[in-house]
Amino acid sequence: MVEFEGPRLSRPESRPFGTAFLPEIGLGVDLSARRYEEQEYLVRGTANLYAYDAQLVRRVHTAEVPYTTRILVRRPSEPGAFSGVVQVEPLHPSVDNPNVWTQLWRHIVRNGQAWVGVTVVPANATFMATSFDPDRNGSLALSDEGLGWDILGQVATALRDGTRFFGGPTERLYLSGRSYTGTFCRVFAMDGFHDDTRLADGRPAIDGYLIGISSGSLNRVATTP
Repeated sequence: MVEFEGPRLSRPESRPFGTAFLPEIGLGVDLSARRYEEQEYLVRGTANLYAYDAQLVRRVHTAEVPYTTRILVRRPSEPGAFSGVVQVEPLHPSVDNPNVWTQLWRHIVRNGQAWVGVTVVPANATFMATSFDPDRNGSLALSDEGLGWDILGQVATALRDGTRFFGGPTERLYLSGRSYTGTFCRVFAMDGFHDDTRLADGRPAIDGYLIGISSGSLNRVATTP
């Protein structure tokens, strides 16, 4: 079971890592000027690690590994302004870089969509926990990069409750990535995680994928043991 804590307070002395806008230096996208807001949630749960058997069938290698990560939510601030469309992005290994947000934020804001960035890379969680505002981020803990598949699936399923996170129902949810995260999304779609990630009525939690760049090499969930 996945649990969310938040939205967490954001103030000048303690902001989310990778926040959309730094007003002191005018860097980033001023969400408030566009009637948007940013919220951060801690996410706690357990996830499996996977490997391939001799027949290249994906199997659970280690079950129910505990984790704590975080998500960033950017959403319309006015009631009723949310269009029902959510763009979910696994954040890049390079300091949780939101490549899709950088490319699409104008489209997202213009159309009343929501964007959610998910920290899935252990090195980034460790950096935040130990070097960037440990008082805020000290509980972040991702022990293995392979946890990201289940984390994305769990978060995507929870985000279908749009009333809780976006102020209105989620009608469409897309998983998006570029470069490393584009490959992450491709593997998620092709290696069975899309099929695993379903709602209570059996429908897929993810409606589609926007993959800007993905390596042509065979990047998969794990090497064959």
